[in-house]
Amino acid sequence: MVRPHLISYSNNANRPWIVLINGLFVNKNSWDLHLEYLEKYNVLRYDCVGQAEDEVLHRPYSLESHVSNLKELLDEFEN
Repeated sequence: MVRPHLISYSNNANRPWIVLINGLFVNKNSWDLHLEYLEKYNVLRYDCVGQAEDEVLHRPYSLESHVSNLKELLDEFEN
């Protein structure tokens, strides 16, 4: 599961959501320069497992795991 301090989001009920998924070798801050163009949206961006500066991944991380983590995160925002 994605740890809360690795998540960045805005939440305005009148805006549609957009999820930004960063690349393999960068963290969520790689989207910083784009945020000003996305002011009409609620933006969710997060560090996937192994992408945070303090986190080293010592096991394989599958696409299925990534999708499962994202689903859990989206389910939390739905409630």
